Amino acid sequence: MLKRVISMMLVVLLFTSLAGCSDNDEQVNTKDNQQSEKKDGDSAVAEKEEEPIVIEWMGYNANAQPKQDAPTILRLEEKLNVDFDIWQMPQENFDEAFSIRLAAGDMPDVFKVNIKDIPNYQKQGILGELPLETIFDTCPTLTATYNEYSPDGAVWQAAKYKGVNYGMPMMSLNGTYGQVVVWRKDWLDNIGYDKVPETLEEFEDALYKFRHNDPDQNGEKDTYGMSDYAQCMIYGAFGIGNMSKPKYAGTGIMLNEEELPVFSITQPGMREALATMADWYEKEIIDPEFVTSEDTSGYWAVSEAFQNSRIGLTSRSFFYHWWDDPENDDEDAENVVTFGVNNPDGEYVFGTPPVGPEGLSGTSTSGYLNNALLFTTKCTEDPRKVEKILQMWEQSFVGNDEDPEMFELIHHGIEGLTFEYDENGKAQTLLDGFAPTEEGIVFELTDPKYELDLYADKYAFGDLVSPKNPYNKVLVSPTEEYSQYKSDLRRMGEEAVIAIITGEQPIEYYDEFIPIFLENGGQEVQDAIQREWMANQN
Repeated sequence: MLKRVISMMLVVLLFTSLAGCSDNDEQVNTKDNQQSEKKDGDSAVAEKEEEPIVIEWMGYNANAQPKQDAPTILRLEEKLNVDFDIWQMPQENFDEAFSIRLAAGDMPDVFKVNIKDIPNYQKQGILGELPLETIFDTCPTLTATYNEYSPDGAVWQAAKYKGVNYGMPMMSLNGTYGQVVVWRKDWLDNIGYDKVPETLEEFEDALYKFRHNDPDQNGEKDTYGMSDYAQCMIYGAFGIGNMSKPKYAGTGIMLNEEELPVFSITQPGMREALATMADWYEKEIIDPEFVTSEDTSGYWAVSEAFQNSRIGLTSRSFFYHWWDDPENDDEDAENVVTFGVNNPDGEYVFGTPPVGPEGLSGTSTSGYLNNALLFTTKCTEDPRKVEKILQMWEQSFVGNDEDPEMFELIHHGIEGLTFEYDENGKAQTLLDGFAPTEEGIVFELTDPKYELDLYADKYAFGDLVSPKNPYNKVLVSPTEEYSQYKSDLRRMGEEAVIAIITGEQPIEYYDEFIPIFLENGGQEVQDAIQREWMANQN
C-alpha cells in the first residue's frame, strides 16, 4: 500500500513537475515574446521618434519671404531633426489673410504678433499655454539675460493674458534707442545756419526758411520743412511720448505723473503741441502731403520726401537705418545709399529733438520689448516641439561653447557660404545685399550682450547719433478692451489731430474731442490697462 501511495505521489510530482516545466516554458516564452514585442515596440517608437518633427513657423516678419530650401534651414533641420514649414503671409491685409487661414482650421505652431493682439487670439482658442517655469527650466541662460535687462520682471508679462503665459517675449536692443533726427545740412548752410537747430524756436525758424528761402537754390518754391515723421519730436517738446505719427495718435500710451499708463492724446501738453503744428501748417512749414505720410514706398524707415529733397527734416527711423559703415560700403544702410544716389551734392547731419518751453525734449522709441512669439495649441500639445524650439532659443544665448555649429546656424548661417570670421573673430556676411531672412536666419532671439559685442562699431554709432531717449515705450499687458476698441480709437485720434493741424477744425475742437474719445472706449480701455498695470506691479 505504501509503495502504491509513493508511486502515486511520484506520478503526481512528475505531472506537477511537467506542468511546472510547461508553465515555466510558457512564462519564458511569454517573457521572450514580451521582450521581443517590447524590442519591436521600442524599435518602432525609436523609429517614430527619429522621424523629423514638423514645425510650422511664422516668426520674424510674416512677409519676410525666407527660402524654404535655404542651406541654413536645411542644415538646421538636419541638426534638430525637424522639418520647418515656414508660413509666408502678405504684409498688406495680414490680419484678414491670417484670420481666413485660422477660420479654416489651419494654424502654425509658432507665430509673431504684436502683444496687444493676444486677447483676440486667446479668445479664438488658438493660443497654447507655455508655463514660465518651462522656459526657466529649459532656458536658464536666456532667462538670466532677460532678468538682467528687466530686473523688475516686466519682460515676463509680455506674453501673458489673464495670468497665463502663451509664448516667449522678444527683446530688442535697437528699441532702447530713440528715433534719429536728420537734417539736410546743405540746406542749413544755404539759409545761413552754422549749427544744427536745438530749441523749438530755432526749429521753427529753420523749417520756415526751408519753405520760403529756396534752400536747394533751384529758384523754385518746391520745398517744405517737415512732414509727419518729425511730428514725434514736436510732441516730445511738450512732454508727449510715443506719438510717432498721426496714424497712431489714438493708441499711443505713456506714463502720467502718477506713473500710470494713459493715452498720450489725453495728456497735458497735447493741446499746445497741436496748436504749434497747426500754426506751422498755416505758415506752410509742414508738407500738406503729411496726411498720406512721407513714406510712400511701404517701408516705414525710409522717407521718400526727404530722400527726394521735398523736406529738410525727418525722423522715425532708427540709427541703424542710417548706419554708414566706414570699412564696408556693402554694409551701408538703405537710407545712406539712396541719399547718395538721389543727392550726389547733398549732405545730411544728425541733430537732437527740440527743447520745448518747459525744457522737455525727446522722440519715440519702440522699447526693449514689443513683441512675442506665441505658441498655438497645436504646438503645446506636442511637448517635443516645445522642447526643440526652447532648446534652439537657449542656444542663441549660451555662445559658442556648447554647440558652436548650432550657434552659428542660428545667428549667421553656414561658415564659408553666408559668413566668414574676420581677423578679429567677428562674423562677416559674404553675400551682397545679405538678407538674413531669405537665407533662413529667422529663428534667433536677440541676445543684447552678443549684439553689443558683435556690432560694437554700429552701437557706438548709435550712442553718438541717438542718445538714450526719455520717452521709453510703455510695456503694458494686453487687455480684451484694447483689442475691442483699438481700431476705432486709432481712427478717431488720427482724424482729430489731422483736422486740427490742417485747420479743418480750430484748436478748441481738441477740448470737445477728448470727452468723445473717452466715452467711445478710451476710458474703458485706459481703466483696463491700468488695472493690469497695477496688478503686475505687485
